[in-house]
Amino acid sequence: MGIPDALVVFGSAGGQHCCDLAQKVGVSKIFIHKFSGALSAYGLSKASESKENKVFLGTTINKHTFNFKDFSSLV
Repeated sequence: MGIPDALVVFGSAGGQHCCDLAQKVGVSKIFIHKFSGALSAYGLSKASESKENKVFLGTTINKHTFNFKDFSSLV
């Protein structure tokens, strides 16, 4: 599996970040649903509360450092 054909954007701020991210990972098409912000808010309202920890890995994401194969099972 190589680079995906399109980047699917969701959330109310997704459109603000998608072009830069798509360029960094080498994706030439972007899909933004016209209700992406509303659908994201609705999904959040239905989610149960959870806790998450994050750690900075000390690297940037681009088409040379991001391994799409690691996420192929999610597609």
